[in-house]
Amino acid sequence: MKNIRLSPQDKENTFNGLKDALKDKIAFHNEAVKALEERIAVIQKRLDTAYLDKIDGKITEDFWRYQTDKWMKEKEDLALKLLAHQKTDTHYLKNAEIVMELAEKAYDLFMKQDSGEKRKLINLVFSKSSFNGKTLHFTLRKPFDTILECQKNGKWGG
Repeated sequence: MKNIRLSPQDKENTFNGLKDALKDKIAFHNEAVKALEERIAVIQKRLDTAYLDKIDGKITEDFWRYQTDKWMKEKEDLALKLLAHQKTDTHYLKNAEIVMELAEKAYDLFMKQDSGEKRKLINLVFSKSSFNGKTLHFTLRKPFDTILECQKNGKWGG
């Protein structure tokens, strides 16, 4: 627990790096949403045009049904993708701040807590551990593994 502790400077550097990453994430999200909305609009225009062509006798009922079913399926798939983009994590920085706060205080919390609370903290930070009689082996959960790696190599954020 002691090794995943963040200094205030490391926390600030990491948070600044996350803010930059969030800007990229927002740009990607906006581009993806725009592309999906444009494609849905194209399909809707095709549906409307095909219906008018069917009414005017320019296309057969069978062709209209076939194309409509195909376009409606594509439109529904795109709508699901759009919904998934709209449900993306809007609390990105807040969640990151909570994790960094925990990393900053994990050791002190661990030392002060009763055994039940220590177990909860261990389960939150570690995914698995084993003891072979002399050595404790453990695997950290994400993002704590990354925090430890940055602690080792001194590369934080940005």
